[in-house]
Amino acid sequence: MMRPHRLVLSLSTLLASLALVSTTTPAAQAEVWSHRDASGDVVRVVQGAGNSSEPAAPEDRNADVRRVDIAHTSRTVRVAVRVRDMTRDGQFGRLHLRMPGGVEVMAEVAREGRDTTFLLIPLGEDEWAGCADASGRFRPKRNLMVVRIARSCLGDPRWVRASVAYGTFEGSWARSRVFHVDDGLRDRGYSVARLPGWSPRVAVG
Repeated sequence: MMRPHRLVLSLSTLLASLALVSTTTPAAQAEVWSHRDASGDVVRVVQGAGNSSEPAAPEDRNADVRRVDIAHTSRTVRVAVRVRDMTRDGQFGRLHLRMPGGVEVMAEVAREGRDTTFLLIPLGEDEWAGCADASGRFRPKRNLMVVRIARSCLGDPRWVRASVAYGTFEGSWARSRVFHVDDGLRDRGYSVARLPGWSPRVAVG
């Protein structure tokens, strides 16, 4: 039978061991990174004539990104973009991922009417062989855009960095010249002349 003082000693040793583990084990949030974006930082971009950009009305809710969450699990990279008041038509999102070795991939999702298109393109290459385990969609009832890409599509990287742009367009996606855009990771909004905001490295969990 264990004596009381030995029980206290055993508990103390256990608690000390747990404390040591908690300080030496990487935090679980190493696989998840979040950014709460500023409100009212949507800009109006007019293509042509130098691709000018100017501040849009601060009350533009349809393109205003509120939060970006990047989760890098053992199977997928998931990027969720929350918008103040998502429209059900005339919207797009653009995601760039950087990975070890200088590899970059762009994912683009757009909706016009009832049709949603999704493209996944390695930058610097002429074409993409395709990856069935990658998708992008809009969820207007929850004001969310979600892009999921299997790590196998990306070469199983140790970490990723991301930039995110979300916006709305006037008229046809293919022919539109006017866009309202928000840089989801930069509080000063989107700019055609400035590099986008980038997340830190989000390691695989």
